[in-house]
Amino acid sequence: MLLEGLLVMLDLPSSANLLEILASNVSWQSVLIQDQFWEKMLITHFGGDLPPVEHFNDVTEQEVESDHEEEDEVQEEEDEVQEEEDDDDDEMDLLANIEADAMMEEDNSLLGDSEEAEADEDTNSDAGLASTLEAEISARQPSATTQMATTVVAETSQMATLKWVNGVPSPMVLDVACPKLTSFLRSAEQLIQFDTLVQILQGDIGKLETVGDQRVDGLAFPTASHLEDPHTGAASVIFRRAGQKLRDHVADLNIRLNVGDAIVTAGFDAGVDKLIHCVGPNGFQQYCMRDLQRTYRSVLRCIQQENLHCVAVVSISTGNMGLPVDRAAWVALCAIQRYIRSVPWTATIAIVCYDADAFAAYTKSKTEVLSQFNAEALRAFPTRN
Repeated sequence: MLLEGLLVMLDLPSSANLLEILASNVSWQSVLIQDQFWEKMLITHFGGDLPPVEHFNDVTEQEVESDHEEEDEVQEEEDEVQEEEDDDDDEMDLLANIEADAMMEEDNSLLGDSEEAEADEDTNSDAGLASTLEAEISARQPSATTQMATTVVAETSQMATLKWVNGVPSPMVLDVACPKLTSFLRSAEQLIQFDTLVQILQGDIGKLETVGDQRVDGLAFPTASHLEDPHTGAASVIFRRAGQKLRDHVADLNIRLNVGDAIVTAGFDAGVDKLIHCVGPNGFQQYCMRDLQRTYRSVLRCIQQENLHCVAVVSISTGNMGLPVDRAAWVALCAIQRYIRSVPWTATIAIVCYDADAFAAYTKSKTEVLSQFNAEALRAFPTRN
């Protein structure tokens, strides 16, 4: 019990290091095989068990989303019919209640004093029982203040970048570990990888050259579907940075991209190896958040295919395209988290926010992703706005 209590209190890297010590002593190895304990630890630290590896196919997902759209339309029609039926039922109930009230008034006028007294006693008894039950329920539930304090502490601690130790977990630990402990350790590795490789920056994409001590070798930015300089937003900044050669190149391409698509060109005079042009959704599209999710995945595929090491990504569609920044930040961080968990990923991704509101929204969403890293909410279809 002492060892379990200690493991609950430690941060993830410290827990992994302690497990190495426990695995080296036969008398301490019992804690490594307790599936029930490690299942609780998965819920405590990650909001659930390690999810299965995802395989993304946006063509298939578009078909699935079309089915969802049809289901939504059918559901809306059913809801309208149900509302009409409910209105009719309410009218009938109102008439019935009026008649019942009239009958009760007549019955009450016939009650004697003794019967009225008994009715009062029954009412008082029911009220007392309700008060007692309410008090017991309140006593069993944590106060809102306590819940809020717990949340604040958790978010504050998760904002610090954790460092994973190379070579941990060792084969010695994995040979003894129960399945839930193995899932716990894998979740911890993935969380720390996400926290380390996904950075949120506030700054000017036109001037950014390094992230920490890494040279930026790629810039990803939303642009017009025809790829030419839109003379507004982050794309115009990139075009100024890359120079006339980029303008000439996209004019020669003479193509149009669909929403959610991305394409790679040379960096030209931008000082980077590659430019990733993507077309994000606008806020007036019904399924803009699903399209935003696909846009980020397209960018990530380009990063992976080009073997880039450090890419600055402009916050997509939160400026002139009108997507609410809080919701867009959450969808973006979920899409990135899910994708880099599904493939061997090593690149640093720096999401660059021009203004303070966007920076705050992305920082908050990253903290929320870290606090529920395995939760189903991260893998849900992003809803409209």
